Amino acid sequence: MPVSSPEIAVIGAGVAGLSCARALTAGGARVRVFDKGRSVGGRLAVRRSGAHVFDLGTQYFTAREPRIEEPLWSWIEEGVVALWDARIVAFDDVGAEPREVEAIARYVGVPDMNALAHVMARGLEVSRSQRLERIERRGDRLELYGTIGAEGLTLSPTEPGAQAADALGSFDAVAICMPPAQAALLIDEACPALAAEARRVVMDPCYALGFAPGEADARLLAALPFDGAFIGRENADARSPLSWIARDSSKPGRPAGERWVLHASAAWSRAMFDAPAEEVTVAMLAELSRLLGLSPLRPAQSFLRRWAHARTEHALECGALHDDAARIGLGGDWAMGGRFEGAYVSGLELARRTLEALG
Repeated sequence: MPVSSPEIAVIGAGVAGLSCARALTAGGARVRVFDKGRSVGGRLAVRRSGAHVFDLGTQYFTAREPRIEEPLWSWIEEGVVALWDARIVAFDDVGAEPREVEAIARYVGVPDMNALAHVMARGLEVSRSQRLERIERRGDRLELYGTIGAEGLTLSPTEPGAQAADALGSFDAVAICMPPAQAALLIDEACPALAAEARRVVMDPCYALGFAPGEADARLLAALPFDGAFIGRENADARSPLSWIARDSSKPGRPAGERWVLHASAAWSRAMFDAPAEEVTVAMLAELSRLLGLSPLRPAQSFLRRWAHARTEHALECGALHDDAARIGLGGDWAMGGRFEGAYVSGLELARRTLEALG
């Protein structure tokens, strides 16, 4: 039976979740977004420290997907997105000379990537610091249960001191935009078939390191003839801990100063998953020094983040997974080719399938 003005929960306030929530709202639904973090954006994450700002997650996005063109121009007009006119090269293997890569338009959030997430969340009801733990069916409704943390707190799986909530709400449908392994745990009881599909998606970790070099090293890095570099051939790890390096300070709207962000390869991140943060930081900086032929770099400041579910081994290219009878769906970059564009379009597809299932 069709549901008029349905109440829909969107779990996850990253790019896919925000895209989905906006499309559902435009379709006439009453939407509430839940996220365990203290802010929105997911992998549009930044680290701020004084004058330093680092994009530790998504580095940029392109507009090869037609459905992203309309919002892109509105973001540019608003000044929250700008073209990153960067010099990008690739080191195909350790010791190889860098080569130029495809010249495509790359865009970034201004003054940082997370600013775009806040614009996407504008007008939405977002419940932050709330971790969903299970979904139960009550007749035609779906009951959400979870944990509420203090305001401004990002909840980890074992966050101490958080208060258990009886129920976080009752909804006609649920759209989940989380890493598939986490989503599977959430829907095991309410939709075991969909949980089994989600568990077949394999995702890799990634370490991200942002650092500001000391004065002498800053002069050396400033002289490099590129702003970003891929390490290793596409879809394959090189014999290097690194997969990407970028002069983060070269992006438009950033504060002055030399700042870099390094991403580790999937294989190396997996092997070092439980290593101490200091050991990971030292190893990544040492590899950068070796790659560039520089003396050991001594950062004035550095920040390390481990993304446990960063990359999809094989994106499904299906847009979204959905169980019409259960009124539960899953989406994310893993379901649509990866990257920012994949996450955004997956959110649109998940919204479409959710509304169709509701009649």
